Amino acid sequence: MMGVKTYSVKLSHRDFRVVKKPEFPYNDYAATKRQVYRQRCNSMKKPLAVGIEDYKRIIDKNYSYVDKTLLIRDILDQAGMVNLFTRPRRFGKTLALSMLKTYFEAETDEKGNPVDNHRYFLGMKIMEAGERYTKHMGRYPVISLSLKSAKQPDFPTAVQVVEEQIAEEFKRHRYVLRS
Repeated sequence: MMGVKTYSVKLSHRDFRVVKKPEFPYNDYAATKRQVYRQRCNSMKKPLAVGIEDYKRIIDKNYSYVDKTLLIRDILDQAGMVNLFTRPRRFGKTLALSMLKTYFEAETDEKGNPVDNHRYFLGMKIMEAGERYTKHMGRYPVISLSLKSAKQPDFPTAVQVVEEQIAEEFKRHRYVLRS
């Protein structure tokens, strides 16, 4: 058989004949390519962001992230007065809201200087959606409240925690009063 290598292997007292598949010019190349691909995949594996709900942190720390930025386009297209996000628990609602906040918010640092969140969306689908959508980036004050912190042992404590959250949001957006 042309192009087929055979090997004799001595194991114990028996002879075995091992026949390899016919060799093609790319056989070694394909094996090497597979090995390189596997090595790259193993070295490029990003950690999963289990329990992380902060969009900026996921992007900064290079966690695995499924691009859901077209949600921004959908929200802008629907132009609803109110948007309701109903999903089962642990389904990414808080992360989606964090992404929306990062996109829309006119964020400022402690000194009142504007913060550019553009880098968090480089390479994401929303950046390919067009200027109609990207013009909204970083233009609005965003109030973000999570009721997760309201899980307290009693009602008065839960109310106190929510009040503190509202006060923090008020402090964060003091610049609106000055403008």
